[in-house]
This record gives sequence, C-alpha cells and structure tokens, in this order.
Amino acid sequence: MKIEKVIIAGFGGQGIITLGYIIAYAGMFDNLYVSHIPSYGAEMRGGTANCSVIISSEEIASPIITEATTAIIMNQPSLTKFENKIASNGLLILNSDMINTSPSRNDLKLILLPANKKAEEIGNLKSANIFMCGIFAGITKIITPQSVKSAIKEYFKTKPQKIIDLNLKAFDAGFAKAQKMKN
Repeated sequence: MKIEKVIIAGFGGQGIITLGYIIAYAGMFDNLYVSHIPSYGAEMRGGTANCSVIISSEEIASPIITEATTAIIMNQPSLTKFENKIASNGLLILNSDMINTSPSRNDLKLILLPANKKAEEIGNLKSANIFMCGIFAGITKIITPQSVKSAIKEYFKTKPQKIIDLNLKAFDAGFAKAQKMKN
C-alpha cells in the first residue's frame, strides 16, 4: 500500500487551499483514493490557511491526519505550528523566502527552497505554490506529472490561458528541480 499524508500551510493568499485541491485532483486522475480538508483563518488574505490531503492506493479510513508523512510549509508561523505534526523521517518542504529559522527537529528530511523567488523568475509570484507542487510530485512520486498537469488545467479552466500556462511552467520548474535533487 502506498499512502501520503500531507499538511500544507501558510498565509491566506499563498494558494495553500489551491495547492491542496490540485494535489487531491491529481491523485484522483491517477485513480488513487484521496481526502482533502481545507482550513481557513478568520481572515482570508494574510490570515492563516492550511489543509490536509491524504493520497492512498487503498480506501482512506479517516481524513484526519495525526502524523503527516510530508509537510509543505510556506511561512514561519506555519512551521512553528505544524513542525511537530510530521512523522519521524517525514519530509519537510520549506519556502525559505518566508521562513527565517531552521526547524527544531533533526529527524526530518528537509528541503529548503526559495519558492517566491522561483515563482517571480517564472513570471508570477502567485505560482510559488505550484512550484512547490512540482517539488512534492518529483520527490514523493505519489502523483504523476501528467495527473498534476491535468489537475492544473481542470482547476484553472475558467482562468485565461496565460494563467494556466504560468502554472504549468511553475510546476515543470519545480518538478525539474526535484529531479536534479534526487540524482
């Protein structure tokens, strides 16, 4: 059985919930079982946002994550809040542009990336979340690149083609970076 329990967290406006939906959609496109639970702070933009996504080759008994296998953390307050919810030897993917301290734990596989900077280089700061999706897909291999691209196209289907293309480019950049990290 393969299973990935993911916590995604950051500020509202960073595309945290969108990233969760795209990962969940990708899992569905790969014919896996998925669960997605979004959580918003009192404010939308600038407040806190997080979600949990479970992707599994077997039915999911409970959508609640007590220990994540992976966390994608986009800001400092979220690192503080969710660091202790990751299983020992779990994967911690951090946006180093928004996090100014190291994790307190040394039993995690740590990936630090300047997601905001990479997204700006691609042409849209708002695609930092999708860049991180590429990292996640490339490292964990729980979802395929084809399924993620289908999920991006589905999720953004009402947006201008330019937005879809920028997000596909951001995903490709993250996935390519992850492939280089694995080698």
